[in-house]
Amino acid sequence: MVSNFLRELGAPFAALVILLAAGLAYLFSYLPEGSLAAVAACIVAFTHFSRGDRAMLNILTRGRDRLVLLTDYSLIALPFFMEAVLLGRLKDAAGCALAPLLLVWLPAAHVDFRVPTHPLLLKGSVFYLGSLRVLLLPYVLLVAVAAVGICYNNMNLALVSTLLFVFLLGNFLFQELHRPHLLFYPGFRRMVLLNAKYSFLNAVVLLLPFGVVFFMASRTVGGVLDIVVGWLACSLFLLQAYLLRFTAASLLVLQWLVLWFLFLVGCGALLWHGMLAVQLFIIVVLLLQAKTSTQNIFN
Repeated sequence: MVSNFLRELGAPFAALVILLAAGLAYLFSYLPEGSLAAVAACIVAFTHFSRGDRAMLNILTRGRDRLVLLTDYSLIALPFFMEAVLLGRLKDAAGCALAPLLLVWLPAAHVDFRVPTHPLLLKGSVFYLGSLRVLLLPYVLLVAVAAVGICYNNMNLALVSTLLFVFLLGNFLFQELHRPHLLFYPGFRRMVLLNAKYSFLNAVVLLLPFGVVFFMASRTVGGVLDIVVGWLACSLFLLQAYLLRFTAASLLVLQWLVLWFLFLVGCGALLWHGMLAVQLFIIVVLLLQAKTSTQNIFN
């Protein structure tokens, strides 16, 4: 299950998940003794009760489903076990080793965990709704980090937190294009206008907490202007992430590099406001490309 999860994410997001896990492991090292075992047990328990493939595993493995589950759960608990061993915490190591062994024998009562999303996101913006279900916890954490940065007069920390969220959201919006879905739009113009509305208005909803944090730090006309420019730059980047999907039939490494370059252009707009014109020019180019690639659909 772990390997399939990383494979489904793709190389860029799998690397990001691994780096995030390494960072969390570093933070967990500062927790008191017993915390590593508790965290490992909670993660394994969540995985055990949220999966609904127990019956299928029983058929495919001819009654050896517990062995498969034990392998999966042991892989999940292995990083915590290794960290506990390196820190010399024998109780944590024992807890991490026993958690998979005990939980695998619990009844396979399937419980559906539905992750909430932002209630103010526009209805119909399925990419944003789905992406924020994945990014909900990072979103809350990054807003908290931005607030802490302002409390300690560290604007750079708040700015990096904001840009990191926009970068993650743009990467999640950059999904492979399924052309049959375009048939739901009455025309190319309607598709562009609708997704432009999603980009700008959803950016207002999602970036509002960050904007409040920046406004509390700089209650001047210049500060408000910087907030508006930042919102425009982020909104244009999110629209670019949507339009870039039309440049190829499948997502290639080159497309990911182009997306990251567009993010750097958006960051440049925060320093030099004239870069907004460059972002608009790029959108025009992407619109022409999207128009060409969909002319057989919307004719």
